[in-house]
Amino acid sequence: MDKASGKRANYHLIQLLATFEVPDPSVRGSTFYLLFDWAEGNLKDFWKANPQLVGERSHSKWISQQFHEICQALQCVHNEREETLKSTDTSRLARGPPGRTFDINDLYGRHGDIKPDNFLWFHPAHPSSDLLALSDFGLGRLHTQVSRSNQDPRKLAFTATYIAPEFDLPNGMISRTSDIFSLGCVFLEYVTWYLKGLDSVENAFPIQRSDKDIYGFDADKFFIIRPDGPGGQQQPFLKPKVREWIAELQQHENCTWYTFQLLEIIRDEMLEPDRNKRIHITPLIKKMDSLRKTCEVNESFYLKTIKES
Repeated sequence: MDKASGKRANYHLIQLLATFEVPDPSVRGSTFYLLFDWAEGNLKDFWKANPQLVGERSHSKWISQQFHEICQALQCVHNEREETLKSTDTSRLARGPPGRTFDINDLYGRHGDIKPDNFLWFHPAHPSSDLLALSDFGLGRLHTQVSRSNQDPRKLAFTATYIAPEFDLPNGMISRTSDIFSLGCVFLEYVTWYLKGLDSVENAFPIQRSDKDIYGFDADKFFIIRPDGPGGQQQPFLKPKVREWIAELQQHENCTWYTFQLLEIIRDEMLEPDRNKRIHITPLIKKMDSLRKTCEVNESFYLKTIKES
């Protein structure tokens, strides 16, 4: 990653500005505080506050930049975790829960809780300078060093809607590509809002994708697990209703060339149910950058639909 790109990526990660200590006689000690930039809200608040952007084709160009740099920010998270592990005694971590094996660098070098609530919206004085930053608290910080040693990641608290299929598989391996699946879910919801509005994100799409899980419960997830192949082994599949939803978005009257191709990447590579086939962050960044650059040099790419071209 070049220096300029790295600097822009850092804008999309919530930054700790300062820490300070205040004496607190009530606890016979001190209270410690963390200071961060003030955010207007999270991604859901951004959607609620900007209904005028729904269907606004020129917004595609801004999306292309944000999505590219968010992917770069996620790579920074992955790399930072990896650097932490280099200075950590991983022998205890590697033992993990009994009967389960995993790649230490993959498991602990990830964010772990990507969802709309964990994208913070910053609204500077100039409206076009709005940006979305990936916050790195909660589960994300707990995935470093000994804090997760000897614990099964399936027993962690997480937001079920955005989890990757490997969380539900008996022998599923959690890795950094699990973040990619979760990010694909968020990107798909963003495009849903952009083309269809907030009600489709909050109601129509969740209702369409809701289905019974392997335990017979209603599950608002993007995948389904079912027996397939010799021996009836449990296998993950992207829900047919999710595929139908994406196809519907691609036929939308305001789906531009950029949005159409973005949806293909989300469907075929980010939401790939098989973790071994799912795209990794570096090639994903290249694909997002290619879309962004095309928007920069070809206005028709983000302003015209396939039917209009």
